[in-house]
Amino acid sequence: MASVPDYYPKVNLILEPLKNNVGEFKGGPTGVTIHYTASRDLKSTHNTLLERGLNYHMIIDRDGMVTQTAIMTQRVHHAGPAAWRGKSPNRHHIAIALLNWGRLNNGRTWAGQGIPREDIVTKKGVQWHKATAQQERALLEVCRWLVCMGIDPDMICGHDECCLPKGRKTDPGGILSYSMPKLRRLVTSAMI
Repeated sequence: MASVPDYYPKVNLILEPLKNNVGEFKGGPTGVTIHYTASRDLKSTHNTLLERGLNYHMIIDRDGMVTQTAIMTQRVHHAGPAAWRGKSPNRHHIAIALLNWGRLNNGRTWAGQGIPREDIVTKKGVQWHKATAQQERALLEVCRWLVCMGIDPDMICGHDECCLPKGRKTDPGGILSYSMPKLRRLVTSAMI
């Protein structure tokens, strides 16, 4: 079990934590679930989370800025029905989301917004809103910090890997330049 402080030491912005936490992690968090927000900006993401009674611990903006919206020692609802290595991500995982539209349809978001061609990546015939290099660096840094705090790298998963039933969620899908198995390897390759 990890022993994490309430706040990430390199956080750029702390929004008032949402009031929908569901208590503290018993013994500390044991994993991390990676999401994308499927939204335009931090404000709309925060508002949607408030409306739906959901939350992430951290949101990584397109410029790599890390915003914390929940205290790291508090559990939050973020994964719905899900299990990773026999444990519920809602009860055991820190939730990290990248500000990103996610899966696209003919270069457009679910809301109909067109995405510039240079920000689109196609993987296995599916278009994705590509994560920025700054987001990927920040994600690796946060995950490495969490591993240093005691999170087992094998307990880092994508929402698409842990959701139930399988296929219910697509995040992070193809937004990253690396796969989730590679992310699990990368977090230990250059420990901070």
